[in-house]
Amino acid sequence: MVDIDRSSQIAQSSFLRYYGVDSQAASNGLSAFVLASSSSFDLTIIDMDFPVMDGREAIRYIRARGINWKIIGMAGCWCEMHEQAILDAGADKAIEKPYFPSDPVADPEGA
Repeated sequence: MVDIDRSSQIAQSSFLRYYGVDSQAASNGLSAFVLASSSSFDLTIIDMDFPVMDGREAIRYIRARGINWKIIGMAGCWCEMHEQAILDAGADKAIEKPYFPSDPVADPEGA
């Protein structure tokens, strides 16, 4: 999970842990890219707005490395244009932030 806000990282990590999902956090797109380049994940949840490397750029870099696990892009400022930009960057799904599915483990395809 990639989010610049530490309190959001803690809340989202706790939420995922409740459902038995292990997670690692990064605080910007560059950190996410470095982590993705050296690790393997089933899913990346990434916010779009960072000062170092934004989420869309990080997704493009991750995909360019041939990394094909699921990526969900989140945006706090939501409109169809943002959704399309996230999908065009290579994300599998775009969601509005904050997002708390009822059970991400039972329905990972719905997340």
